[in-house]
Amino acid sequence: MVGATPADWVPANEEAAELNATVTAAQGGDVGPATLSAPKPQRVNARATTRALAAGHTLGRHGHAAGVTDAMIAEVDAEFGKANPVESEIHLRNAYHVIRGYFEALGMPIPAASANVNASDAAS
Repeated sequence: MVGATPADWVPANEEAAELNATVTAAQGGDVGPATLSAPKPQRVNARATTRALAAGHTLGRHGHAAGVTDAMIAEVDAEFGKANPVESEIHLRNAYHVIRGYFEALGMPIPAASANVNASDAAS
């Protein structure tokens, strides 16, 4: 629209009032009080344990000096509930280095194996 002025494309007051009444009626009027929705879970299929946690428990039971063995990998798979030896070995090696680095940073000797690393799981 060459040469159009704002008056040409803005509806007149009567047209605007008609349009506003139509839209307001279509919206439904009274909404009522707002209600809170139920909390949504943050994760889908959240597990009670993780492979990394199982690796830490297994290293605690066997001790840091034992290194990472095939039996420990099988234990991590069993505790996690799904067999994936490659992933379990990765988590065990990571936990091994985390423990080593933590105690080296503190200047403490690495403790021997613990018979009761995960007492809460043993009770259940």
